[in-house]
Amino acid sequence: MVDVILDPGTRVSLIHPNLIQSCDLIRKRTARISLQTTTGQVFECDEWVEVTWIGKPGRSGKDMFYVVPDESPINLLVGRQFLEGNEGVFMDVHPAEPTLVNVLVKETVGEN
Repeated sequence: MVDVILDPGTRVSLIHPNLIQSCDLIRKRTARISLQTTTGQVFECDEWVEVTWIGKPGRSGKDMFYVVPDESPINLLVGRQFLEGNEGVFMDVHPAEPTLVNVLVKETVGEN
């Protein structure tokens, strides 16, 4: 289970390297940018991953998430660009039972 932080105060979305590894996502290089997390941590980032997500019924997409440092407490942070571009994708109320978020992983050779 991954805690997702909704943060309209952070411009971009962020993801932890452990989640990238467990979901078998591919890191891509980008121009170095300086970011600050909700915890006040400032860091430089030059990598991102594309995350395929599924939200409310009928809502899905792909978005860019910048990679946070290993020591960051953030697993997955959804920033302002995601929230503005995907309004209403999340449930309006917390479910009574735990809810799973599916992140598609890359198929390995021999998988169907």
